[in-house]
Amino acid sequence: MRRHLREIPLRHVLLSLLVLALALGAGACANAIQEPAAGGGDPPATDADLFRTGVQKFGSGVAWSDSLYDLVASYDLFSYQVHNLYSDPRSEGLIDELRSRNDDIRVGGYFQAHGVQDWQLEAMAAESGNFASDWAAYGVQHLARTTKGDTARSFNGSYMIDVTKPGVVEGMVEVLRRWRASSDNNRAGTFVMVDHCSVPHLSWLTGEYALQTDGDLDLDGDGVGHLDDPDEQLLLRDAYVHLVDELHRVLPDVKVVVNGDLVRIDREFRNRVDGMYIEGGFRWGWGSRYFETALIDPGERNLASMLADMRDGGFSLYEWKEDYRVGWAVSMFFDNLYPLMAPGHESLPFVLQEHPGEWDMGRPLGPASVEDGILRREFERGTASLEPIQGASPGAFRFRLSDSDRGVLVTFNEGS
Repeated sequence: MRRHLREIPLRHVLLSLLVLALALGAGACANAIQEPAAGGGDPPATDADLFRTGVQKFGSGVAWSDSLYDLVASYDLFSYQVHNLYSDPRSEGLIDELRSRNDDIRVGGYFQAHGVQDWQLEAMAAESGNFASDWAAYGVQHLARTTKGDTARSFNGSYMIDVTKPGVVEGMVEVLRRWRASSDNNRAGTFVMVDHCSVPHLSWLTGEYALQTDGDLDLDGDGVGHLDDPDEQLLLRDAYVHLVDELHRVLPDVKVVVNGDLVRIDREFRNRVDGMYIEGGFRWGWGSRYFETALIDPGERNLASMLADMRDGGFSLYEWKEDYRVGWAVSMFFDNLYPLMAPGHESLPFVLQEHPGEWDMGRPLGPASVEDGILRREFERGTASLEPIQGASPGAFRFRLSDSDRGVLVTFNEGS
């Protein structure tokens, strides 16, 4: 069973944080959509522990040690880059080490299915013989183009792979399958987080984030830019559907969690995934009053409805970079929603946080409910409530943990 952080000697915690600080570095085309495979795995928990937290490490890998294993294993979920999980020699035996300390921990990897990044091209040029170099060697053969024939970018620093071309998705999944199969982290019960399935493709990249390419993305080569071509957008959507289905077919024991707009706006796509990665909280994709839209209002953007659409036995991730209490608060109202305590972007400190004891309300007594515009959930040792603050800044809410005998235990306002 998992060990709480406070059970680990302080010297180990300090040593681990030092190791992590030093380790931070550089960072499908388908025909008509078929019915998704039947859901598998355990049903969603009805008595989920309050302390259901995750930690994610982006970018470069780390040098593991016993104290670092202890620290990460005190969490319920660890997300690592696929390259680091399956081809970094320093990660040998990682999953076994973490599970020996916490047999309930979920471990998996994320990969940027949208393209080939500059650092991966450098690995290919150096003939590094790892996941990054193999991914780049395959991806550069299938790069997307613009209306002016330039290579298309998925982000600045990443060239877009054209997943709409026949056979490309199968080749991408094969690179992942081969490296997983050759790794001693090839263990059942893991997950893969797919980044990034959005249709239209990253239309929000404007201003300083505007893509540095000549011309507009043109996947079908008809000379019409992607944002003005609904047929091309449907082609990309079907390719992402094919990618998720292919991952399920080739890696049937792996949970598929997806980041991007498509999982939020397309229910049929949502039916095929095991979970969603909510990047930046609800600020992207839920409008200006995002907590109210996602948690209070009924409708197609209600998070409870979205999670119910996904395959049985899955889970989702909630990333909030600024204040880890927001993730704790939101996750209390849902089973199998893991707040990521330390998103671990290279520009942020990779600091692991522990729940204070006053947040320990025991097991939930039932699902959350909305009454008079307030989201509530009853626990063994009290009540959690979240109320959007009207007339305040977008995304503002008031959160409270209370108990009839002990009074108000935790209260804070977000965004007011």
